[in-house]
Amino acid sequence: MQMRFLQSHFMPLLRSPDTAASLQPLTLPLLTDLLKSDELEVTTETDVLTSIALWLLGDLPQRAQHAGPLLATVRAFFAEAECRGAVFAASAALNPSPTLVEVDSVIRAMAAHAPDAALRNSPQWSLGISHRLGSPTQLMVAGGVGDGWRTQKGTELYDPRTDTWIAGPRMPVACNFAAACTLGRRTMVVEGAAHSPSVVAFDRHAKRWETLPRMQTARVNMAAAAVPEAAYVLGGRVGTGRAGVSLKTVEVYDEGAGVWKEVAEMTVPRASLAASALNGKIYAIGGQSDRQTHASLEYYDPGADVWCAAARTMARPRKYAGVGAVGGQLIIVGGMTAARARLPYAEAYDPREGLWRSLPGPMVRSSCGVAVLQGELYVAGGSVEGDQVYDGVDCFSLAAGAWRPCAPLSGGGRTGLALAPV
Repeated sequence: MQMRFLQSHFMPLLRSPDTAASLQPLTLPLLTDLLKSDELEVTTETDVLTSIALWLLGDLPQRAQHAGPLLATVRAFFAEAECRGAVFAASAALNPSPTLVEVDSVIRAMAAHAPDAALRNSPQWSLGISHRLGSPTQLMVAGGVGDGWRTQKGTELYDPRTDTWIAGPRMPVACNFAAACTLGRRTMVVEGAAHSPSVVAFDRHAKRWETLPRMQTARVNMAAAAVPEAAYVLGGRVGTGRAGVSLKTVEVYDEGAGVWKEVAEMTVPRASLAASALNGKIYAIGGQSDRQTHASLEYYDPGADVWCAAARTMARPRKYAGVGAVGGQLIIVGGMTAARARLPYAEAYDPREGLWRSLPGPMVRSSCGVAVLQGELYVAGGSVEGDQVYDGVDCFSLAAGAWRPCAPLSGGGRTGLALAPV
């Protein structure tokens, strides 16, 4: 009960730009107890590192000396790029235009007080202890279509420790062209359908599915993403065939009221887009509107309820791609060009620099599932050349800068699927 109280009351204060700077060092024992708890619910340990950076930024000269006990609560190994991404996210929460000098100052303070003396000259820390009870430890594949284009109702669960897939809990409904995001302890799966699409959620603690209210607008080929406070469904298409119209509307799920409501529209219509959350913002990438395929990226600021277009675009337009946020970057994988040629490489976008760079890609595919678990990016299923449904799974390590194959889906190939941590 005490841990739930601390988490629900202290963490919102810690994240708030208005109050973070006023928190005093006397809160250190409280913060340390919170962050080291096995019951703390975080999507990744990056959230913990970001919270530590946010607290330090409140008064860095006075608080730097207290970094050691806080860093000892982090239960993961962080490469330098991931450390910088977490610190940048904390800086952005306090200042819309954080400076690299500010980020470097926090990184140096963390490195100087890292719990392991051997690592103090490099911003990397690891305790090598067990994962938190409240955090995701597996990946779930849900929805999509399999061989013969049969809509899937069953799920599969992946354990990265054993590199194995097992059958998961069946969904209440079959979800075609699924999109998913994680909001707290729940993984939301949205069905893409022309009429009355279903929305379901899996509670990883209760190990059960529940049915949520339907969206205001039925849509297909949409995307979903979530910040800690809310889940969003972006774009997509209404209608079928040549009568279909691409959307730029966005809906957010109000958990308190149990309803969906519209927020600010994207700057351009996007169907078959990719979306992810990073540093408290929602990013929409690529997709198509009518016959135009986009190479652009735009982001949504929930606090201001406004969309902004990024200055730089991808190397090539792409649709039917997937994206995940890791190490302070967005990594987009797979997809098609306007001519429906599948793309053989990935790209990474770093909002700190506003630049894209090319990465090696895994198996060429489109309509795949993409998710991040424990600091690594996973890509599952999709469609490959000849429109064959694929069962392969690959994992990208940002620290190594390379892909490795994982065990394939045990239930056969899927495309148009959702992949999410649970």
